[in-house]
Amino acid sequence: MKYEVNPSSACDLRHLLDVEPFQQILGLLLRFDERTNLAGLDHSHFMRRAISVAQPSAVTVLLGRLEDGLFYVCVRLDTKGGQLRTSWLHEDDIYREREEVADDAEHPVHQMLCLTDLYARAVPISEADFFRLESGGQIPRTQ
Repeated sequence: MKYEVNPSSACDLRHLLDVEPFQQILGLLLRFDERTNLAGLDHSHFMRRAISVAQPSAVTVLLGRLEDGLFYVCVRLDTKGGQLRTSWLHEDDIYREREEVADDAEHPVHQMLCLTDLYARAVPISEADFFRLESGGQIPRTQ
């Protein structure tokens, strides 16, 4: 399936208020990429590395669900020098594995935190608020 990747193509936009679990998941994925050399260590890799180790208060994570287990991820990192922004598609393989072993409640994948879990905890936002947050603005906190 082909997507034009932007907030308008997402079904439901959300703002993740607790970013530390996201940073942990991102850090694990980056370490895997570094160890296996499956992904090129380009500028986007190093941007994600900075996000994974930044102070959580400096990170804004916005999520858009494209379909079950597939997300548009948009992250803003506030630094002393300004803001860094990046976005990517995240395919949630943990979620997909859970679907495959749904009948096996003892399977360890059911105990692993994944982006789908974080998305479920995130606060729904409008497209206007998504753009406001992505560009450095604020919206009133609902929680």
